[in-house]
Amino acid sequence: MGGATREALVLRNCRRKRPRGFASGGLLIVAVSCSPLLGDVDVDEASTDGRALGEEFLPAIPSGASAVQPSSEAASDEAVRGECAGGSFRCGGAQLDYCDDGAWLPWQMCASALLCESEPAGRCLPPACTVGQRRCNSATLEGCNADGTAWSTIDVCESAAYCNAGSGCRVSPCLNGQSRCNDGLVEVCRSDGLGWDFVERCVSVELCANDPVAQRGVCLDPACARGESRCLDGGTRGVCNAERTAFVPCTGADCGGETAGCDPAQAPLGEPPLGEPPLGGPPAAPGSVTDPPALDCVFGPFERLERLTNDSNGDYWSPSMSSDSLTVYFGGNRLDEPEHIFSTVRADPEAEFLVASPTRGVNSVSSEGTPVESFDGRTLYFYSTRPGGRGDRDLWVVTRADRSSDFASPSNLASVNSTGDDQLPWLSRDELMLVFSSTRAGGSGSADLWVSRRASRGEAFSAPAALGGVNSSAYEGRAALASDQRSIIFASRRDGGRGNNDLWAASRTSLDQDFGPAENLVELNSSDADIDPSLSDDGRELLFVSNRRGRSEIFRATRPCD
Repeated sequence: MGGATREALVLRNCRRKRPRGFASGGLLIVAVSCSPLLGDVDVDEASTDGRALGEEFLPAIPSGASAVQPSSEAASDEAVRGECAGGSFRCGGAQLDYCDDGAWLPWQMCASALLCESEPAGRCLPPACTVGQRRCNSATLEGCNADGTAWSTIDVCESAAYCNAGSGCRVSPCLNGQSRCNDGLVEVCRSDGLGWDFVERCVSVELCANDPVAQRGVCLDPACARGESRCLDGGTRGVCNAERTAFVPCTGADCGGETAGCDPAQAPLGEPPLGEPPLGGPPAAPGSVTDPPALDCVFGPFERLERLTNDSNGDYWSPSMSSDSLTVYFGGNRLDEPEHIFSTVRADPEAEFLVASPTRGVNSVSSEGTPVESFDGRTLYFYSTRPGGRGDRDLWVVTRADRSSDFASPSNLASVNSTGDDQLPWLSRDELMLVFSSTRAGGSGSADLWVSRRASRGEAFSAPAALGGVNSSAYEGRAALASDQRSIIFASRRDGGRGNNDLWAASRTSLDQDFGPAENLVELNSSDADIDPSLSDDGRELLFVSNRRGRSEIFRATRPCD
């Protein structure tokens, strides 16, 4: 053998290949070419599928058969007696066939069609590399192409020292404690000095300022609030601009239907500031993330549904993506093991995820699952059955210094938990609101959605209350609110769906209202259980779980923004 292999969880990304279907016995069989998304089988550089590169990938020749193509006269004679010449080979795509007694029989599946050779002997050529494998060639990060025939360039790093086959191109070292503005985000240098962590999202790009002397990035206070207007010098009505940096003369609809002229004696005019706090929480501090702006999208239906997991021995639940879209957490178990929390990372949103591994500092000998990370990446909320809780499943929280550090010892959210099952959390950007599913007494059904709030991150969450407008007499599971908290997607077993559990969506116009009537997401749901939704920060990407194929698997869907 050319090298050892290690089995690992495989989640796959099939978005970049167009599926090809063909009919067989009245069924549509779809073949999809996939590349790894969350992990893959680890293979030594010198091996592929357990064989050394350069070995013949040719099974033993059947007794009495020749691996050499027969002469043209023999082939002509064989063609009379059957549909092919005995002992010959042919390639049909990546499939190598062998002719036995005048009939073609499947012989071997090659790594790709380009690696199938029918003449002179009939064999599968050894691939140049393993599909999904990556390497550093000096400062160039390379990946094996989809056919396994060559290496292609993924990225060019600043130097060979910053190229890593696992994590991709690393950035130049920064100073511990240094911060900067990056497209409206304040980021701080990691403790290892090899990257940047998100700290705060400013109100607008223009309100994120770099101080080159102090090497710090800060969010500036906005000059006005959305919707605020006042009378400007000269009697011209002004309205706060989109960047919230100044009042600008307004025209038409921006003036609320009134004329542009105004009396300075009546200033300020117009609607009050629209910096409403989320669901009764405290007012937003200037420059903080507690005042989520409304998403500038009218979303279309979800489309491009794809299955990510590819593991027949495990069940996987509750995926959630970090605010920077570089980490995915999920719960899962393999065979008869307890459920644990896994995570995987990628270098940038266009890169492939690395091998998924248990999240350090979180798991125990008990069960853990349903993870969700805070917006700054320093806190993780999850359920656990470990000792020290109030019920069978309790919510726990664990923190770390920054995204490059391991999580520390978890703590029980005693102010939130009950003697029932408390799990499936969702967290607001400012960490002041927690939404979760619970079977506690006082709800509308077997499990309901509850919300708990607090005035600051240093305080405990308040006693939970039922989340208005979404609960029914049936089961309600995980909820995913949009980043602006004006829409919600959640799982429910209520009547009117397609299966056991379905995904439903509801919306509201302001944060102090209950959600309106829920609509079934028919484009995603199946006749089986569809649960555990999680939205990306921009609202365009949805991860969820379905057992439509017999096991609990993670799916992804995207939707357009008009």
